[in-house]
Amino acid sequence: MRLRLILAFVCSLLVFHVEAQSPSAPYPSRPVRLVVPYPPGGTTDIIGRILAEALTARFKQSFVVDNRPGAAGQIGTDVVAKAAPDGLTLSVAGSGPVMFLPGLSRKLPYDVVADFDTIANLVTVPNIMIVNAKSAFGTLTDLIQAARAHPGKFTYGSAGIGSSGHLAGELLGALAGIQMRHVPYKGSAPATADLVGGQIDVMFDNLPASVAHVRAGRLRAVAVLSNSRSPEARDLPTTAEQGVPGFVIASSTGLLAPAGTPRSIISALEAAMRDFSTDKEMTGKLAAVGADIDFMDAAQYRTFIQDEIRRWAELAKKANISL
Repeated sequence: MRLRLILAFVCSLLVFHVEAQSPSAPYPSRPVRLVVPYPPGGTTDIIGRILAEALTARFKQSFVVDNRPGAAGQIGTDVVAKAAPDGLTLSVAGSGPVMFLPGLSRKLPYDVVADFDTIANLVTVPNIMIVNAKSAFGTLTDLIQAARAHPGKFTYGSAGIGSSGHLAGELLGALAGIQMRHVPYKGSAPATADLVGGQIDVMFDNLPASVAHVRAGRLRAVAVLSNSRSPEARDLPTTAEQGVPGFVIASSTGLLAPAGTPRSIISALEAAMRDFSTDKEMTGKLAAVGADIDFMDAAQYRTFIQDEIRRWAELAKKANISL
């Protein structure tokens, strides 16, 4: 009798588990982790928290940001890659760990294409070229001409090796045929502090992280590194307008799930992201932090990631960038 009771209990648990994971079960049945692979306060974290609030309201279940920083975003990204494919652990994916780093290194602990299912991209945050308020560089052309006349004299700071700011400097060097010295920091904040203090000459930083200093007059914005002007900085000319049309880099933010996540869950989250991209309240919150709506569905996002990995792999080879 005792054996029968034990078997009956085990069977009931198995049935419950299958029902909980079946496509017909309500999603999500438990709180969902949104893993942000960076510390609190950065652009990806800010967007992740806006997403968490919206997803919680949409699905009537808690979506909670879980910051897992380290190794330029690799640690948090790997957490999601190794998680169960049940839709309860998702990645708030910035460009660094899923596009830039795979193009720069073959030794990552995860494979972006094989280990993840794409859900959707929501926003793109443009980078801008910024200099000290007292700098002689009023345009991108000024910097290029000065760098050509004095190879290796000028410095550019970044949030670290493999960051968008680092790659922007390398990309400009390859396109314009100039040499500048890269000064990597442990984040954009200390790099920005040195730019304000005049210890470095230029940065190519995310718009949200820089705009407050520009508005306060501590820094001067020179160009936006995108194909079109940003809605949050309409007076700032693009790099194309200043004669370097290929000098484009931005940080996209979307959602990824572990490979093998049920299609019904992917579709539900993809539909939510699509609706967020046209919701006035949501787009207003994102615009306030300098993020431009750039919705891509699951298929488009996967193609975009693969194209970006190839693009940065080619640049890394040409510019001899290594981690």
